[in-house]
Amino acid sequence: MAVDEVDSRGENTAMFLESLSELEMQRLRLWMKDSLGFWVVVEPGVGHIQVKIADEKHPPRNIADLGFGYSQILPIVLQLWKNRSVSGASSPQKRVLLAMEQPELHLHPDYQAKIADLMVSCTSTQSSSLRVILETHSDHLINRFGSLINEGTLSADDIQILVVNEDDEKNSEVNVVEFSDDGTLGDNWPLGFFTPEDA
Repeated sequence: MAVDEVDSRGENTAMFLESLSELEMQRLRLWMKDSLGFWVVVEPGVGHIQVKIADEKHPPRNIADLGFGYSQILPIVLQLWKNRSVSGASSPQKRVLLAMEQPELHLHPDYQAKIADLMVSCTSTQSSSLRVILETHSDHLINRFGSLINEGTLSADDIQILVVNEDDEKNSEVNVVEFSDDGTLGDNWPLGFFTPEDA
């Protein structure tokens, strides 16, 4: 298994982290601390590598003891960081596409919003050739993208939402929903997508 990138299921996360130089690890920790409020610590164990999470309030704790959210978010964060670094610094002509399926699963709503912030910060620089395709059912992610548009951090032209519905004949129908310049969703946003229609 390669260690120069994180595989699609995050199975080589510990090996990827162990392969980073001390300078790369320092940069990653600082970036994670600034972006997420926590950072990763790697410690060699007997026959394995221990991945730990630390923050301002807690010493490093084994990721296996912290619930599924951290182990799910870490490979996503690492892929964004690595591809942000690669596409922005050394090879602006290299196109990178990351596809993510429901990164919000098992995450606190605050971290769902922080993932949206990370995606935008990693894709919105002029030198970045990183693009993200995101499959989600998270109102927290969608609402955060709208807030970032409203704040001027993200342009409505830089994001596209495709909603897949089933038509009367049970065929898939794809509709484009756009954000307005103030971050609100267009009129064709499907009623009841996040809340029941009769609510």
